[in-house]
Amino acid sequence: MKRKKQEAGSASRRIMATHKIRIIHAADLHLGSPFSALPAARASVRRDEQERTFYDMVRLCRERKTQILLIAGDLLDAVRVSPEQKRNLVRAFGEIPETRIFISPGNHDPYFRMCPYETEEWPPNVHIFKGALEPIVCKEINTVVWGAAFRATRQTSTLCPNGFHISSVEGAEPDSIHLIVLHGDLVAGKKGESAYNPIQTSWIEGSGADYIALGHVHDQTSVLRAGRTFYAYSGCPEARGYDEAGPRGVFAGTIAKGRADLDYIYINKRNFYTLNVPVDDCGTQTELATAVQRYLREKYPDEFEGSAFRVTLTGALPPDFTPDTVALRTSLRELCFDARVYDKTTASVDPEMLRKETSIRGVFTDILWKRREAAEAAGDAASVERLDLALKLGLASFEREVRYREDS
Repeated sequence: MKRKKQEAGSASRRIMATHKIRIIHAADLHLGSPFSALPAARASVRRDEQERTFYDMVRLCRERKTQILLIAGDLLDAVRVSPEQKRNLVRAFGEIPETRIFISPGNHDPYFRMCPYETEEWPPNVHIFKGALEPIVCKEINTVVWGAAFRATRQTSTLCPNGFHISSVEGAEPDSIHLIVLHGDLVAGKKGESAYNPIQTSWIEGSGADYIALGHVHDQTSVLRAGRTFYAYSGCPEARGYDEAGPRGVFAGTIAKGRADLDYIYINKRNFYTLNVPVDDCGTQTELATAVQRYLREKYPDEFEGSAFRVTLTGALPPDFTPDTVALRTSLRELCFDARVYDKTTASVDPEMLRKETSIRGVFTDILWKRREAAEAAGDAASVERLDLALKLGLASFEREVRYREDS
């Protein structure tokens, strides 16, 4: 009999060791974003794509039989959303009743009186945190989910209480998996400050949690570890502009004691890219446009037509040629989803030779080059860049009329 008890105990320990839950960690969907930086027609397309990305996240929960969906803030872009938007959310979450959904409101969608999180009748599988850090026990999957909420658009005081550690929670088993979902900024050191819920890595390490799902930072991190606690930012699943470049998605996988097996799943509909394009020696607008198009098509052969590009032209051009960035942007927009163009090229001239000319052009070059040498000696890179641009445009103006406009 004693031996049988020992064997049963051993089996119990094996079950405990293999206990894991299936999760998806998402954040910063910013549903309802206006995409005001884009032309109206393209902004409309992006709003529709953003909605479809949200539904793809819900579909992913269903396909993977996800037990817990963690949304780490800024599900909504603003606290005022359309009735249609609210109906879509309620319906979509209701379509995955087997998935427990936990939302930690952030700075764009804080929890306060008469906000959608308070006024809507959410499905029973949805829990929205309302303030200070609190635990929710999910007995059926032996898991505790902790979370907190922004109560305003800024949260200068941390939502991470001093000395916090997952301790015995009423109704939870000692071997429960503990998850935390939070919107906020990781800060360095005890004096680190942020207007958006400062979170110290030491707090993460001391929490004793198994995984912390973070939101607010729009770029994905790898799954990191502090002490025994794993944590990550999932980033925003759909870019809202050129500062959110490249493929985007959510974390999906399993969490167990001492283990986080999470994959990053791309679910975005369209990529934005920011890059420099060398256009050395192009002497006409046609050559320039051809060089830029060729470069983008070769670098992104499968994505060119569907992506958006913020292009900075670099390299040395003939002094009598100034790129027409507006024309180039217009032509690119006929081929891809969107484009911005910035000109950082320089004039391919020998300033020492030009300075020797007994002409207005020579005097102009000499004055600017002396200023450039002084700026370079002082380590003033910004002034060097401005003077290079002034020299390029000035030399071009000796040859022809120059129209110069930075793209927006």
